[in-house]
Amino acid sequence: VFPEYYRGCYKLYEVWKKYRLERGKEIINAEFSLDKWEYYREFASDIVIRNMLPTDDKKAVAELIYKTDPYIYPTAFGRERNAKIHLSRFFDIENNPFNKNNIRVAVQDNEVVGIAVVLQAKPAERYQFEDYASIHSNLPKNYLHTAEIYFNSLYEYIEDAHDTYIPCICVKAKNRGKHIGEILLMNTIRNNSDKNIHLH
Repeated sequence: VFPEYYRGCYKLYEVWKKYRLERGKEIINAEFSLDKWEYYREFASDIVIRNMLPTDDKKAVAELIYKTDPYIYPTAFGRERNAKIHLSRFFDIENNPFNKNNIRVAVQDNEVVGIAVVLQAKPAERYQFEDYASIHSNLPKNYLHTAEIYFNSLYEYIEDAHDTYIPCICVKAKNRGKHIGEILLMNTIRNNSDKNIHLH
């Protein structure tokens, strides 16, 4: 019921199981072992999944969002350096899909190593991306077009309170191959078990 509290037990189990297998010993009651639980990997790992905090490295999170699509974000914001600045500003703007309340981060050793944008409800009032363009004149000419056809349409995948939509998920290149993407996805599934989950 409180797997976060028992995270240490999962890590100890990993050590114990490895010890047993290396010595050719039986795993007693293996059919009931901890690692049979579908969310086991999340809690046996030193990766912590949580909501984005105001203290998180905004540019690191923005970089990961940028890397989820080689067309959309360069078209909307231009070069990666500029995109990181613009995306970082959206984290604090209400009613837009990139608000920090919609971002789950994977943290290892106090470093953000992965992200998932998770939309769970339509905002009462949708953010007008045109307002951002009126304040920041250094945006590419395709920004408004991209915002209209992509950013504004993200909430269309949420029809009611029973829907959750994941438009993007990304793990830092140096941290790939360590199941972080899987852990991010399983965490979203576990926390939305009563919903229809759509992955873009």
